[in-house]
Amino acid sequence: MTAKIYKLTYRLFMSGQKELGWSSTLRSLNVSGSDNPDQSYLSPDGTPIENKQHLRDLGVQLSSDCTFSIHIDNVVTSVSKMLGWVLRTFRSRSKVVMMTCWSSLLQSRLDYCCQLWSPCDQASITKLEGLAKQFSSHITGMEGLDYWERLKALQMYSQERRRERYLIIYIWKLAMGLVKGYKIEFSHSPRRGWSAIPKTIVQETPSSVRKAREGSLAVKGAALFNICPRGLRDMASDHQDRFKQNLDSWLSEIPDQPTIPGCQRAAISNSLLHQVPMMQKEFDKNLT
Repeated sequence: MTAKIYKLTYRLFMSGQKELGWSSTLRSLNVSGSDNPDQSYLSPDGTPIENKQHLRDLGVQLSSDCTFSIHIDNVVTSVSKMLGWVLRTFRSRSKVVMMTCWSSLLQSRLDYCCQLWSPCDQASITKLEGLAKQFSSHITGMEGLDYWERLKALQMYSQERRRERYLIIYIWKLAMGLVKGYKIEFSHSPRRGWSAIPKTIVQETPSSVRKAREGSLAVKGAALFNICPRGLRDMASDHQDRFKQNLDSWLSEIPDQPTIPGCQRAAISNSLLHQVPMMQKEFDKNLT
């Protein structure tokens, strides 16, 4: 791996990640994907970079191929073990008991630092979604319902929709100055109101670096924020609870259809980046 590629990768993760505690740890990661690199490299501050295939900081694993695949596998394993313990320990399968266990013991493990590692590839999304799918199937009253129907009956978001919701909230907090340290630029116009300016993606970079950039908070998070209604994006910072309530109200109108066998949806994926334009397309079609 050339020093130029390393610098691009370094800037990719360093830009805006200081408040997440990654600034010092990333200096020790040589994102080479090789066990025996031809030469050693120095970080921008002159510190020698130790070659590692992955590193862990604050409980999050980053791999040398610019993915969080190891971290996601660890999350799936951890939640699966806890899920098994819950099913063995609690005899009741009532909605109240099961949803209390899910919220207090399982969901927090899936949410931790997800604004950093939230995946874009369908394989990882399906792994994480499978945990909620499996758990919800054990709840009394959910017999005979598919996963989409169970989400509605339990008034739950899919895991992908939940992560994207959090990304939107985080970007809004940045726009309102409620979060410091993460650098995202915003623009304001009389017609569109507040909009986030996504970071640029250099197409000449390796695919692993480009994919990591595309899925980052500064790119995907900004795009999610920009598809929200103007009334949400422009809401004042002293109305945090109302912002979340209005966001939930808007999200309730958007189909939440995670990928599962036997169920077909109109949108390419369940991401809001695909579901919202599809809704608008269907709305415009009905007007003609």
